[in-house]
Amino acid sequence: MEALTRYDAMRTALVESHRIDDVKDIRDKAEALRLYAKQAGEGLENQNMMAEIKLRAERRCGELLGEMDRAEVGRPEKTYHDDTIVSPPTLSDIGITRVQSSRWQAIASVPEPVFEQHLATVKAAAQELTSAGVFRVAKELDRMADYQAKVDAPALP
Repeated sequence: MEALTRYDAMRTALVESHRIDDVKDIRDKAEALRLYAKQAGEGLENQNMMAEIKLRAERRCGELLGEMDRAEVGRPEKTYHDDTIVSPPTLSDIGITRVQSSRWQAIASVPEPVFEQHLATVKAAAQELTSAGVFRVAKELDRMADYQAKVDAPALP
């Protein structure tokens, strides 16, 4: 019962969050709870509840990262706004690695119905929900889109 209450609270907080650090905090807590459930020998259903929150948080982080202004490489020029120096934060400023950013944005690129179908399929098969599984779905969709673009390309004269 406590796990279900925690799941509902985290899911609600995730929907209401619009800042990367808040979403990342929810993701980190969900992963810690998932690992605790695994070590405590709890069933796969409880582990997958926390894994689902983690995946939804990673997806939300990917969406927010895609919307962010990108920091320039090297020594970015500072812009002045109201007499303060403003420049977009770097990934390290917000505590995210380049690999995480790339993977989370790939996960966010998966259309919502496909994402939900993947979660339902994995849970129905009584398998473990993982970020790698959703990332594989994203990569497969990219491959299919590339193939379709090649098929639809006009023939060379």
